[in-house]
Amino acid sequence: MSNDDDVDLRYLQSESFLAEFQKPRVLTRNAFLPRMAVNLRPGFSGQFDLETIAAVLGAAANARPGKVIHACLIFQGKGALMHICSIEPEMICICADMGENLIPALYWYRAQGESQLHLAVAEDSYFWLPLPTGTQSRE
Repeated sequence: MSNDDDVDLRYLQSESFLAEFQKPRVLTRNAFLPRMAVNLRPGFSGQFDLETIAAVLGAAANARPGKVIHACLIFQGKGALMHICSIEPEMICICADMGENLIPALYWYRAQGESQLHLAVAEDSYFWLPLPTGTQSRE
């Protein structure tokens, strides 16, 4: 389980995140997303837009109550390469955020110049951003 010392919460402390949150978004409507979410397994990698990543991870987590999906996102152009690192029985982090903040948070990190992001998603689309092992929280 993560605590606030090993979770990246910078986006919540930034006014530019609030601006990102207010931008209109077109939610993805792909008939294959539910199938992809159900079949998601560790080791899977794919290049997607950020809205598709949020939709797939949210649906995959909702299909697996009591488990957390850990993914690594490598930002590329307008999207990201999503790699599923693990799916494990785990409790939701005390620092987890609501699913509706995921897409704006992903856009915020990309706008900050982040090249990659570690992401954990649990049922009800709760998410948090674990810092890589050995990384100190950034203030």
